[in-house]
Amino acid sequence: MGNSTTRHEERIRQLQEVLRERRLAGTLLFYSRDILYFTGTAQPAYFVVMPNDYRLFVRRGYEFARTECGLEAERVIPES
Repeated sequence: MGNSTTRHEERIRQLQEVLRERRLAGTLLFYSRDILYFTGTAQPAYFVVMPNDYRLFVRRGYEFARTECGLEAERVIPES
C-alpha cells in the first residue's frame, strides 16, 4: 500500500495548506466518500483535519479501518 499511503498523505497536506491559507482552525469530514478519499477507508468515522494535525475517529470497525486506511496507527482513534 506504499503508493496509496503517499497519495492520501499528499491529499491531506493539500487540504492543510488550504486551511492555512484561509486561516481556518480546521475541518470535520463525516461523509464516507470524503473520508475514503483522504484516508483509504470508508468505515463509519469522522476525520478531523487541522493545519498541522489530523485524526480519524472511527465509530465502527476500528480494527478493519486501522489496517485498511493509509494513516499511521496513532492517528486512528476508536470512538467509544
